[in-house]
Amino acid sequence: MSLALLALAVAFGRPMTPARAEIGEVRIAQQFGLSYLPLIIARNQKFIEKRAAEAGIADLKVSWVRLGSGAAVNDALLSGSIEFGTAGLGPLFTLWDKTRSNLGVRAVVALDASALLLNVNRPDLKSLADFKDSDRIALPAVKVSHQAVLLRMAAEKAFGPGQHERLDRLTVTLPHPEAHVALLAGKTEIAGHFGNAPFSYQQLDNPAIHQLLSSQDILGGHGTVTTVSTTAKIRDANPRVYRAVLAGLLDALQLIERDRALAARIFVEEEKSSLTAQYIQSVLDKPATRYSAAPINTAKFADFMFRTGALKSRPGSWQEYFFPDIHGQPGS
Repeated sequence: MSLALLALAVAFGRPMTPARAEIGEVRIAQQFGLSYLPLIIARNQKFIEKRAAEAGIADLKVSWVRLGSGAAVNDALLSGSIEFGTAGLGPLFTLWDKTRSNLGVRAVVALDASALLLNVNRPDLKSLADFKDSDRIALPAVKVSHQAVLLRMAAEKAFGPGQHERLDRLTVTLPHPEAHVALLAGKTEIAGHFGNAPFSYQQLDNPAIHQLLSSQDILGGHGTVTTVSTTAKIRDANPRVYRAVLAGLLDALQLIERDRALAARIFVEEEKSSLTAQYIQSVLDKPATRYSAAPINTAKFADFMFRTGALKSRPGSWQEYFFPDIHGQPGS
């Protein structure tokens, strides 16, 4: 099913529960970078508000919350400070595993499946084995972030079974903008940044920075980076709001698919970026950049986290950690 048809099916589908009063404000958390472009577009174009109005909710307020890591997003979702959170697979699986018997956190939709790059600022760093004890690798959250799990997967490949935690001692928690500045400055212990676009490509424009590895090297291709998640309680109690959020995000994904130039302009405008729309579009046009509502290569993530003890439960399929509304998508 195309994104356009799926968005229509979601928006006008049969209610999940009988009609009742629903929340008048929905709070959605995002982080930094192009991984969150669908949210940025949905905010700019008011796609969620439009879909809510079509469903009979004329005055839904959509509030956007900016957080620095998936761990912070998880905390906000658990505390009830937000209704929907956006983070990488590491935080999603951690919360899914811990809430299976109570809150029932699952993903609503996948968003970004672009390559994540581990960039470094010293020429002697040519492999993971070259990091010194004094070096630090910046990522959004140690141990639980998407990049932290990818680094563990890479460490196991590089150093052998049982060595997945070998580089954990070198990792530090930094939001992407701060890690970006630190890597470029080269005056701190930050020798590497496992980041996302556009930060990763900006760094590579500097001749002192080079790419050590990519998430595609680790996964063997594209892999979902970010998903939007919520609790079963929120979904069940607010079916029209839930559908409006999902349909609005599908509308945003469709806009990226059909008009990258407009998507790039919206990013620059909304993020007040110093980069040009042409530069952002050049990133969106890269083969390594991909957005997909359907999950890609998520099972590899889940299997690794379960095998290494990060998860107590092993999902049988991706449908277990996504709500049913997108089960018809060709996910993996």
